[in-house]
Amino acid sequence: MTVLPFRRRTAAALAVGALLLTGVAACGSGSDATADDPDTSAVSGAATDTATGPASDSAAPSAAATASAASDGAAPASVSIESPANGTKVGETLSVRGTANSPEANVPWEVDSPIDGVVVSGSATADGWLDKAYPWKAEINVSALQPGTYTFTARVDDDSNKEGSKPPEATITFTKN
Repeated sequence: MTVLPFRRRTAAALAVGALLLTGVAACGSGSDATADDPDTSAVSGAATDTATGPASDSAAPSAAATASAASDGAAPASVSIESPANGTKVGETLSVRGTANSPEANVPWEVDSPIDGVVVSGSATADGWLDKAYPWKAEINVSALQPGTYTFTARVDDDSNKEGSKPPEATITFTKN
């Protein structure tokens, strides 16, 4: 292990601190634009699902689906699926990324079978809500599903208790190997 002289360690610590402060300042910028590329943004929010088993990642990135509608917040409610591409083939895990402006950053999702209806459901948490669309992601274990074609739907959380219009949603299809 190499020990840096005191001045070099102090300079390195100050540089790291400046980078952290820059990142924190950027998080609260209040811009109305959608969030940057999720691959370079800090994406958080663990997804929950009702299936279990081992996981592997086999998603291909591509723009897929977007939906939005007016809400009571400062920005319209919206949800998008940026990856995987529509028609992607997956193995054990469906890895989904998108952006959303959904009440309390909750992004409910479900996987539907044309024969059995909803076979897996859960929710992801976006990095924020209210002022713009924020990144979200979900790692969904689909190992228990039979080979075939399924539909993945992400929605804006319905905070109206099913009163009024249907909340925005974004949908893609995928094939389970």
